[in-house]
Amino acid sequence: MTDRVTRHRLQVAAELDRFITDEALPGTGVDPEAFWAGVDALVHDLAPTNRALLAERDR
Repeated sequence: MTDRVTRHRLQVAAELDRFITDEALPGTGVDPEAFWAGVDALVHDLAPTNRALLAERDR
């Protein structure tokens, strides 16, 4: 089973969290907490649209 960590309202793979923190963000000037806050906002803002699109696909 994949280890998970909580980042805001998200459960993300620990390996992905480590990659973002240790490899992707250094040198960009983006704080990991700000990154995960933005991802959290995007995921939750787009969730209703995603649900509607999946329902349309199933229909």
